[in-house]
Amino acid sequence: MWSPANPKFRFVFLGMLCFMTFGSYWCYDIPGALQHRFETPPWNMTQGAFNWLYNIYSFMNIVIVLFGGYFIDVIGLRIGSVIFCVLIGIGQLIVSAGASMTNYWVMFAGRAVFSLGGESLSVAQSAYCSKWFGGKELALSFGITLSFARIGSFANLNLTPSLANWQGVPFAVWFGTITCAVSIILTVFAAISDRVRDNAIAAKIDVTDEKPKIPFSPKDIIHFPLSLWLIYFICVLYYIGVFLLISLAGTNYFIYQYGISSPTTILSIPYIMSAAMAPFCGFAVDKVGKKTFMACPHFGCHYWRICSVDIWPTYRIRTWCSCTNHCHDYDWI
Repeated sequence: MWSPANPKFRFVFLGMLCFMTFGSYWCYDIPGALQHRFETPPWNMTQGAFNWLYNIYSFMNIVIVLFGGYFIDVIGLRIGSVIFCVLIGIGQLIVSAGASMTNYWVMFAGRAVFSLGGESLSVAQSAYCSKWFGGKELALSFGITLSFARIGSFANLNLTPSLANWQGVPFAVWFGTITCAVSIILTVFAAISDRVRDNAIAAKIDVTDEKPKIPFSPKDIIHFPLSLWLIYFICVLYYIGVFLLISLAGTNYFIYQYGISSPTTILSIPYIMSAAMAPFCGFAVDKVGKKTFMACPHFGCHYWRICSVDIWPTYRIRTWCSCTNHCHDYDWI
């Protein structure tokens, strides 16, 4: 059970994968959890300055994720995952130092470094899932890792404001650095376990029977099928609608629109609903299939939420539509 060569060890390995992105998901929304505090003394951030803490992450990852996936293909999954996780930890460390110095530009630089590993680490996590959980366990493994990542986002939005009230904003930001350190440790363990497993498999297989691997070339992108490009386009539209409210406009929107003093609990509803339902839907995808069919209700609910966010009571509309929030991450597996 505790040997990476044991087939049952994959469940222990899945636990490592869950923690691999836990720190990055926790730290990504720290600015959103503390937005109201960042806009008051001694920070006095403007809305534009605050938005750039997220914009720099998005702009960097428009290109970096593509090269990150290629980087993993070239140097290997194990080394790549550790490098990306360390970059996240270094970035969050710089952000925490900026919070202690009350220096916006240091925090901005930290978010830039943080972005170098953020989404690329998720690519590495998905590659691990595909390698260890092929066939009828793949969607379930995606669902479980996604669930744990959403727990990290949910915990951040609910605990970070309390930590800031207790010990101040710098302490709350530094706490995120601790979660990144945990992720780095578990990522290293995952890389070691994967190496041991590969060595055990190689010892049982005749090397001469292995098929030569075809190296990836950037030119292969032009051969991607149209259906794959449509999936990319759908995900872009989805993220625009969902994370615009959660990350950028969320806190102030619910404060000024509804007069809610602590809106982070409401903003975390999509995350906790996703965490609860993702494993079950992943299991359903493995057993039933019909991935595209299962995605249709999700997009319908998402459209209804956008149209009626000012009509229905806040908790009701966000809870109902959050039931399908998780589908975009794995319904195309």
